[in-house]
Formats: sequence, structure tokens, C-alpha cells
Amino acid sequence: MTAKTYRNDMTMMFAIHDALRRELDHIAEIIAHPTDDPQQVLRTAVGWEMFKTYLHVHHGAEDDVLWPVIGAAVADRPDEAAVIAAMEAEHAVVDPGLAAVDAALA
Repeated sequence: MTAKTYRNDMTMMFAIHDALRRELDHIAEIIAHPTDDPQQVLRTAVGWEMFKTYLHVHHGAEDDVLWPVIGAAVADRPDEAAVIAAMEAEHAVVDPGLAAVDAALA
């Protein structure tokens, strides 16, 4: 039996990044125009919770699956390895930002 070789198709990753950015822009627009409408507040709260959930799942997949594979592939190329390390480090900045938004919404 021969081993299969898979090509890294990043189409889905780019689509997810685009969707997360789009939703974050949408949430920012809603927050920029506050309202006392309970339905709007509820829609915003649900949207924020869904956004956080998708973001955590996405980052978990990157941290657990993507970064180790790419990191190993570029280990002998310091410039590219530095880019991957910087991308990994971005995740450490996100959680405090999410917590700050949660605190502001509380």
C-alpha cells in the first residue's frame, strides 16, 4: 500500500478568515450605533457569542493542526519560520481582547 500525499489547500482557511473579519466588522458597526431595542441587543449578544465560539474553534485548529505542520515544513527556513512564530503569537493577544469586550458588555 502506498502512502497518499496531500497538497495543502488553504482555500477553506482563507474563507474562514474572511468570514471572521466580516462578522467582526458587522459587530463593530452594531456597537458603533447602540440602541435600546431589546431585540437588537439580543441579536448582538448572540452574534458576539457565536463569533467567539467560531474564533476559538478556528484558533484551536490552527494551534493544534496547522502551525505544527507548517512549522516543521519551514524549520530550516528562518525567515518563514519567524512568520509562523509571529502568527502563532497573535493568538496570545486575542484572548485578552475578547475578555475586555466581554467585561464591557457585562
